[in-house]
Amino acid sequence: MINGATMIRRGPMFYKSMQREMEIKRQELNKKIEESRRIEEERRKIKELADDMDKKRRAMEVIRKKIWVTQSFNGEKALNNAPTIAFIAYCVSEYFNVSQENLFGHSHRADYVRARQVGYWLAHKLCNKSLPQIGKGFGGRDHTTILSGIRRLEKYIADKDQEILEAINAIRGAIEFADAVSGTVNKALTEAGEKACL
Repeated sequence: MINGATMIRRGPMFYKSMQREMEIKRQELNKKIEESRRIEEERRKIKELADDMDKKRRAMEVIRKKIWVTQSFNGEKALNNAPTIAFIAYCVSEYFNVSQENLFGHSHRADYVRARQVGYWLAHKLCNKSLPQIGKGFGGRDHTTILSGIRRLEKYIADKDQEILEAINAIRGAIEFADAVSGTVNKALTEAGEKACL
């Protein structure tokens, strides 16, 4: 502890040097704070990129699996080469990382409901099925539930909800790509079979 006599002996030069040291330490501390903020910002950007990559990875996984899944799924026949409701439900559950039980179940958890609504909308747009048929394909739901889910999703689309738009584009793209690949594979297999018969 510095007493009054010591303070007098040290004089004004002592205090000026202490002020300089404090200023240097303040500047060093400000640099460390700025560096910490920069690192935190970089971590946030890396996390955003990782999340985006994870969404794209899930979409690609759906594509990869669809190539090996036939258009006849659980006995449901595709109409005019349209994807089946069961396959759309499968793609939606893979994209949103939601189990089939939860997708078809009655839980009102927001992520399950959102996945269901995307499934209803995609089935309505891509399957050429009636609302009661879509309801039956999604766990025996009433057609009014399907209609309500489609209307709610169309509101999100109109509001340009980025998460919904990304999900729809990724799943729809995966389904269309997989259908194109399946068609090419089926054509090649048919041609190979015809050649084998000659």
